[in-house]
Amino acid sequence: MMHRRGTTACAALVALTAASVLSATPAHADLGDQLAKLLPSEGASGDHFGRSVAISGATAIVGAYWDDDNGEDSGSAYLFDTTTGQQIAKLLASDGAAWDNFGGSVAISGTTAIVGAWGDDDNGSKSGSAYLFDTTTGQQIAKLLASDGAASDKFGVSVAICGTTAIVGAWGDSDNGVESGSAYLFDTITGQQFAKLLPSDGAWGDAFGLSVAISGTTAIVGAVFDDDNGDHSGSAYLFDATTGQQLFKLLPSDGAEEDWFGLSVAISGAIAIVGALFDDDNGEDSGSAYLFDATTGQQLFKLLPSDGAEEDWFGDSVAIGATTAIVGARWDSDNGDDSGSAYLFDTTTGQQIAKVLASDGAAWDEFGDSVAISGATAIVGAYRDDDNGFDSGSAYLFDTATGQQIAKLLPTDGAASDGAEEDFFGHSVAISGATAIVGAHGDDDNGSKSGSAYLFDATTGQQTAKLLPSDGAVDDQFGRSVAISGTTAIVGAFCDDDNGASSGSAYLFDTTTGQQVAKLLASDGAAYDCFGYSVAISGTTAIVGAYMDDNGGNSGSAYLFDTTTGQQFAKLLPSDGAAYDWFGHSVAISGTAAIVGACEDDDNGDYSGSAYLFDTTTGLQIAKLLANDGAEGDYFGHSVAINGTTAIVGAPLDGDNGFNSGSAYLFDTDIPTPCPGDLDGDNDVDQNDLGILLACYTINDGGDCDGDGDTDQNDLGILLAYYGTDCDAELDDMSLIPSGEFEMGDHYAVGDPDELPVHDVYIDSFYMDVYETTNQRYCAYLNSAYAQGLIEVGGGVVYKAGDSEPYCDTTSSNSYSRIHFDGNIFWVTPGKEDHPMVEVSWYGAAAFANRRSTEEGRQPSYDLDTWECNFSANGYRLPTEAEWEYAARGGEHAPYYKYPWGDTIDGSKANYGGSGDPYESESSQTTPVGYYDGTQTPPGTDMANGYGLYDMAGNVWEWCNDWSGWNYYDSSPYDNPRGPTSGTWRVLRSGSWINNESELRCADRNSDGPGQRRRDYGIRLVLD
Repeated sequence: MMHRRGTTACAALVALTAASVLSATPAHADLGDQLAKLLPSEGASGDHFGRSVAISGATAIVGAYWDDDNGEDSGSAYLFDTTTGQQIAKLLASDGAAWDNFGGSVAISGTTAIVGAWGDDDNGSKSGSAYLFDTTTGQQIAKLLASDGAASDKFGVSVAICGTTAIVGAWGDSDNGVESGSAYLFDTITGQQFAKLLPSDGAWGDAFGLSVAISGTTAIVGAVFDDDNGDHSGSAYLFDATTGQQLFKLLPSDGAEEDWFGLSVAISGAIAIVGALFDDDNGEDSGSAYLFDATTGQQLFKLLPSDGAEEDWFGDSVAIGATTAIVGARWDSDNGDDSGSAYLFDTTTGQQIAKVLASDGAAWDEFGDSVAISGATAIVGAYRDDDNGFDSGSAYLFDTATGQQIAKLLPTDGAASDGAEEDFFGHSVAISGATAIVGAHGDDDNGSKSGSAYLFDATTGQQTAKLLPSDGAVDDQFGRSVAISGTTAIVGAFCDDDNGASSGSAYLFDTTTGQQVAKLLASDGAAYDCFGYSVAISGTTAIVGAYMDDNGGNSGSAYLFDTTTGQQFAKLLPSDGAAYDWFGHSVAISGTAAIVGACEDDDNGDYSGSAYLFDTTTGLQIAKLLANDGAEGDYFGHSVAINGTTAIVGAPLDGDNGFNSGSAYLFDTDIPTPCPGDLDGDNDVDQNDLGILLACYTINDGGDCDGDGDTDQNDLGILLAYYGTDCDAELDDMSLIPSGEFEMGDHYAVGDPDELPVHDVYIDSFYMDVYETTNQRYCAYLNSAYAQGLIEVGGGVVYKAGDSEPYCDTTSSNSYSRIHFDGNIFWVTPGKEDHPMVEVSWYGAAAFANRRSTEEGRQPSYDLDTWECNFSANGYRLPTEAEWEYAARGGEHAPYYKYPWGDTIDGSKANYGGSGDPYESESSQTTPVGYYDGTQTPPGTDMANGYGLYDMAGNVWEWCNDWSGWNYYDSSPYDNPRGPTSGTWRVLRSGSWINNESELRCADRNSDGPGQRRRDYGIRLVLD
């Protein structure tokens, strides 16, 4: 659905001063203050008054393109005095008819207004037209028609005017192909067309002309469906409005497919603004806008709202004045679903100045669908407001002149109480020093169950302030959770709707003044996340739980924020999170340690519960806490608290003293990260490591334990603190592969020539994953990486952020994938959590290895720019081809078997093409990792090899670190060969569910490009 407004500012003719506006409206001195609400004298249901707006000086024009005065949806427009808010005139086309959609676009300059009627039929069905009016009299001056107008051109879909020049867009025109689009320039004195604008590279379906604007001698035209940066990425063009010559083509620096850049455009003097409402920086279809220098065509700034969220459609409308731009976000939900908002920006700095909301905004108003600005006055349309009937529409005037937005606080009433029935005062409490905070999430100051919180002097019991959010609304339940540290309080509102129904929010307040400091929203918030259900704060760090977040149905999450800036800096997810765990149901924080409860986790039985410790400086998980006698239904983790190195976890439904009698557990949280002093990579911190550090002391970084690039006293202290630590104890689901020699290659000469000659190889000891990496484990990595901006998704493919390397496919790009992405989070097809990850590239495997290393405090092995592997790092990596074959053989070297267990194979031993396992009928025929453990159907024996490794034959091909070399075995070194130094393809081993038995041999080799993702490519990592 495409709708455009003419929202131009004509710099030469809109020099309305701030003083003149303020003298007319002295009560409005704050930035973003609403001046008036405009309603037509005869508005009616379905008129969509406010669908287009424009302003010049003291006159505003508002379109109502579905008004019915001249027949159904014939349309109209209204003129208003912006100093009084009074209607001046109603404009109607002299020959208006049903479905003309007169008023679908409007613009004004001085005493001339232009109104588009793209459904008019003078040159054929929906050929379109535009009309000029004198704003002092309301009289029609001229009707404009394209000299070559034709059916379906939709001439008039966008209009703009400056001085004596008008521009009219016709996005359905087909000069450069069907719906390539065009625009026309007219002299407003004579009504004559003097130029037709076409882009130099116009093409089929570009929709050039869907948006237009003009300022002085420069016109801008949007081509929203142009494909330079991908399908429907969009572009805009600058033209000389005196000659019709193209000056520049504008493209955003980070344009991507389906951004719809150019859907809205505006220009004032030397600055142009272009909206891209489907850009995804703040979530899918959150939107953005860009400022350009109109004299050079260079991008100046990218504009993003401070609280942007999925499907806000920020950038759907734009306008610009001397130094202020306004951007509409008609699907923002501060006042209810799709209630809408608009944002003011300083065009000299690109910084947001204020967010404006309708004083009586409500769900579905779509306030911000159209915007315009002139001098110190802005107008915002809300075409689906219902004051005059369903979707009758309205528009609002705002003062843009002065300063910062002021939070709304209700004055305290001293010792008197304003408590009321069902306020639930006391449902949440917290205290710090001499200040206590009490939540009352059922209070009704901002509507039924909008909620509030109160501050008290803990020494006297006297109320010092009542806290209310600046944008509180019905059913927000502000105050459901509260916490306080020093002079900062945090209050959760888990049913707030900014990111969708019950997406949730939290607010920071200064307890000394009662003033709101910031509103916190999850960067990937979505409907029913219940963000803010739990909150905690320590020093300058706050944690907010969102126990219904969906890394799997209601798996939950938590977020860390810097309370000095209000900025999110980490999203916390458990390493083994699963559907319905309710991770984030409770949170607590002390110093650099946070604890998060997951009371419906199932480790000790259904709803037995768990809790997780995190390092707040890195956002990394430190440990998982479980009750030593946990049982089904205990709800361990329902409540948590932490102080220093001691944590307490409540289990209210534990039954030691009777049914649901309850219990609580104390834990020591001083759990070190594994082996930060292990400098030689042998998984022990011992005398060798001390020797390395002392040899490097103050000379180089070879003994760097704290990652600061130096070897100094801090590193010595760290190493000594961990001296004697056995790191092997920290390795879960890994098997030690002892050092040794073996004969590498095809002993039976049944494979390809690249498996020969058989040659001797020596391998140092290492650890290898017992199982292939599962969908669930990789999905947890994706969510963590996405929350930190390390990856992005385009066309269903996951990429390295800002780069072209593909990591993996999701279900929307490949049906074999089991990873889904809904624009906010990744989740696994239910029932496939323990199947091996597929559709993953070598790049995606290396990046996963790095992330796993970082989570355990290890040095990452891969440089993600060069993709070189640092074998001296102590982090995870992909196995070398030699390591993989050595491990696959499981120590069975006499004789050298074809398969990890012997020379024969059948369907009870491995997953291969036609093996007959129960998953053969599915599209991706993987079996769960470790499926062949003796309990499979049909029954078999445990097929772990001699080193305890599963699926070393079949299931999925496993990426190796090496470049592939056809003749590499001819010159392979004896000690720890690592493959050629360069190449085109990377090695894969093991065979897969789709292959025959011969490709499951230990010696069989495969290779592919590192960016390839296929239905049977997976991962298994190693650790030195």
